[in-house]
Amino acid sequence: VRAYSAKVKAAASSKRSTRIPNASSSSATTNASGAGPAQLKTLREYTAEHADPALCAVFDQLEIATCELAGLISRAPILNLTGYAADGGVNTGGDKQKALDVVANDVFKASLSDSCQVAVLASEEDEGPIKVTPGAPYTVVFDPLDGSRNIEASIPTGTIWGIYRTLTSS
Repeated sequence: VRAYSAKVKAAASSKRSTRIPNASSSSATTNASGAGPAQLKTLREYTAEHADPALCAVFDQLEIATCELAGLISRAPILNLTGYAADGGVNTGGDKQKALDVVANDVFKASLSDSCQVAVLASEEDEGPIKVTPGAPYTVVFDPLDGSRNIEASIPTGTIWGIYRTLTSS
């Protein structure tokens, strides 16, 4: 799984030029001040201007994990990642874990840990929160593969995540 990461990082880098319109896809839109054409920016460009570098690092790792997971989902039958997990695990919601649930969870935990900007991770697939980098500014909660029961039927799935400032004790 981690060997696939280098290819994913390269693919993610090549896709970073995708433009996201501010309010409309029309080139005749105006900017926030009402003067002139709106400047289109990628999410990466926007966060680089308006967010701290630590948050940008977390977004980068979410992007890498998402690209890696998309590749694994597309090759799940070849990689024998269909069906239920071999260990018969159950997530915190009481659902039987699918093989891809377990792999997706591992991918997201490893990627977010690599950012060194996440103090605590909390996943639907784990019993409780996991301390990662003491003193890091962010806590990330996630469901790495929401709708995994739909994969074999080719119904869309997704990843749900939230990023919060880590509370500091006084």
